[in-house]
Amino acid sequence: MSPAFPQLPLFSWPAFEPVPPSALHYVPVLLDWPGELNALASTPTDRLDRMTPLIQIAPSATKTMELGRWARDRVRRIGASLGQRPIYLDLLVPARSVRPLFEMVLDEARRAGLTFVPVHSVGTGSLGAGAASVVQDGRGVALRYRAGTTVSMGGRTVGDTLKLECDRLGAPPSDVDLIIDLGWMRPGSEMAAADLSDFLDDALAPGPWRNVIVAGTSVPRSLTEAGITEGNFGFIPRLEWLLWNDLYRSRPERIVYADYGIQSPKTPDKSKSGPMRANIRYTTPEAILALRGAGAFNQLAPEVRVQQYQELSRRLVENPVFNGRACCSADLTVELCAEGQIGPTSQTVWRRVGTAHHFAQVVGQLRALEAQEVAASTPSTAVEPRPGRATRRSSTRRPEPTKPAPTREPRRTS
Repeated sequence: MSPAFPQLPLFSWPAFEPVPPSALHYVPVLLDWPGELNALASTPTDRLDRMTPLIQIAPSATKTMELGRWARDRVRRIGASLGQRPIYLDLLVPARSVRPLFEMVLDEARRAGLTFVPVHSVGTGSLGAGAASVVQDGRGVALRYRAGTTVSMGGRTVGDTLKLECDRLGAPPSDVDLIIDLGWMRPGSEMAAADLSDFLDDALAPGPWRNVIVAGTSVPRSLTEAGITEGNFGFIPRLEWLLWNDLYRSRPERIVYADYGIQSPKTPDKSKSGPMRANIRYTTPEAILALRGAGAFNQLAPEVRVQQYQELSRRLVENPVFNGRACCSADLTVELCAEGQIGPTSQTVWRRVGTAHHFAQVVGQLRALEAQEVAASTPSTAVEPRPGRATRRSSTRRPEPTKPAPTREPRRTS
């Protein structure tokens, strides 16, 4: 039986665009943890204008805290970082708990004046909260389809399933942002646009969607899974970025780029994971450089923790992929630590540093692609070449992705 929804209003909401249609845009999928929220708060306005974060309120112990206060606290932290900027808002809790908690979170978000679009994951119990928001808030809804884990019942196609969810939410596709979430893309699972062609054709059939967003990441839950052992460094290829570039060049639809920053889609489980190691993650054009310390970090003496992060920072600064302080405030933090001027050892700080630099890298790449696209499609006003010289043809073909970053071992300081 379909759930009962509030009566539809007798007026139409004004059109709302969480993703501006005029430029290449970025949707970072983030936890509402201090490191990520601090990274957003420290990001310059012109960079934030190219981003619409998808904020996931992560599980936490709520038994000792009244649920209303818990929801207010989580929403307050988001508002302090982003103000009234448009965001997607999701809740990562067991399906049986989604609806009452999500309704509580959305109520607090309204009181705080957040400009949110609720996220409904196909196959979860958050339908009622999303449907109520469609009517009450008038900003539409985001429909999150987790490819590979969502089961279509009764022989329905992906398109059939998405259309049914739209009907149940009371929102036409034109008011829905479709998020195709590829999750963790395993090493060696290189995927091209052609591999997704039939799936995308099916998923886009109920459209036109307001926005189509493809999310994914190559970052595993543990750096050990990426083959990076203690005391060493390694590169994790950004398969999600390479795939999106292929989609951008080969598909006619506008597909928005999304990733999970420098983190895994799996929320860290502190009860099952071993002691943390010091680590710095630094995004390059086509990979994430991860540098890892040795030894259980929390069991090290305070002065050893400082030394570890200063050594990791020095190794990063001396690597040819490091951009330097002109890139962003995150790179400045790395330089100051490498020089011994500061000694931050909190992993929250380094989560902020890695995430803030990732924002700068991704937005910079999108801007560069946009500039190349404009340059390639703009007629030349230069003087005609002399007879006999070869002329360059103007092309509207989208540019090839950048070449992989160097991966040589950084120089060590004495």
